[in-house]
Amino acid sequence: MLNSVSRWVAAGAFALALGTSASAQEALTHKYDPFFENLLYQNQVYGLEMVGQRLAMATAFQPPVNPALVPQLERMERRDYARFHGTLKERNPQLETQLTAALHDVMVGIQGGKDVAQQAAKARQLLQQASEIIVDKNVRDTPPFKAAVLANLLMANDGVAEAFEDAIRENWGFPNGWASVRRVEVLWKELEPMATPAVREEARSILDLLKNSFYAQPAPKIPFPNEEAEDVEALAHQMVTLIETTVDATLYMGRDLPKLADYLAKVLAPGCDVYAKGNKLVGDEYVHSVLDQYRVNLAGVLDLVAPELRKEAQQQFPRLVEVEYDFYEGFENVPPDPRNLTDEQRCRELVNMFTEAKKALL
Repeated sequence: MLNSVSRWVAAGAFALALGTSASAQEALTHKYDPFFENLLYQNQVYGLEMVGQRLAMATAFQPPVNPALVPQLERMERRDYARFHGTLKERNPQLETQLTAALHDVMVGIQGGKDVAQQAAKARQLLQQASEIIVDKNVRDTPPFKAAVLANLLMANDGVAEAFEDAIRENWGFPNGWASVRRVEVLWKELEPMATPAVREEARSILDLLKNSFYAQPAPKIPFPNEEAEDVEALAHQMVTLIETTVDATLYMGRDLPKLADYLAKVLAPGCDVYAKGNKLVGDEYVHSVLDQYRVNLAGVLDLVAPELRKEAQQQFPRLVEVEYDFYEGFENVPPDPRNLTDEQRCRELVNMFTEAKKALL
């Protein structure tokens, strides 16, 4: 067991190193680039996935659930839903009202210590209807799209790698990864026929370790095995690399940081126009879509090369949408802003931040 994990850790570390070198960028050029083609769309789909994940978590435990799990489940009403809430309301107001109420009913039951199986089943049915409205079937059925969804489930906030790392600080963030790895297993089966026999075998080994060793049960171990977080991250990275190879799609946005900063400015700019029209729900979707990539790929680098830009981002993002606890590392609380800016103005300041970040990263 330990030898297997060490082997995958080494492989994952190699994949990370490969992704940061200039020669590797050329070597890893793929035919498809789903995140750079429509990041907003991927953000909406990830929201749909994560609401589904938390519904699975809500029914994985006997009531009453551990109080420390409740804040994790509440995110399906807030941050996860916020990734697609505005678009759903625009396209089907009646369904939006029904789904909003259904998710609220689930949380009321959880907070009251009750069994929520029926409420979760109803919410899941409505979520599926929402998915059919938001997701273009012609896109959903393409391998690059499925690959991007898998990459998010493995590496994005509350995915397989991040959930295990976050559980070091918040033990009950762990079930996010437990649910994610099981969803990854389901979606990988749709792409697996495209893979070579060697890739299929390697992927099976990785998923077996993740599912049956690190995420064998939905509840976290107490005390939590902090030292295993790097193993889980390496396995997740290696799985993403295998998916890239299978689908011929680029799934890491951080290999070219100036390009990423420029792209995030372009993705966010239409959101500022949406805010200007008074549609906060849809405007928030744009902010969430760039926030994830900023947090994972740009924040740490900007702290070194342009700390004033990172500080600006740290102060503006939380005034628009909900952020993670680690967003504040290196800062105290967000100070009051005497300028009394509108959401549109804050959004445009973030666009400018990304534009300046591109220059600083060249």
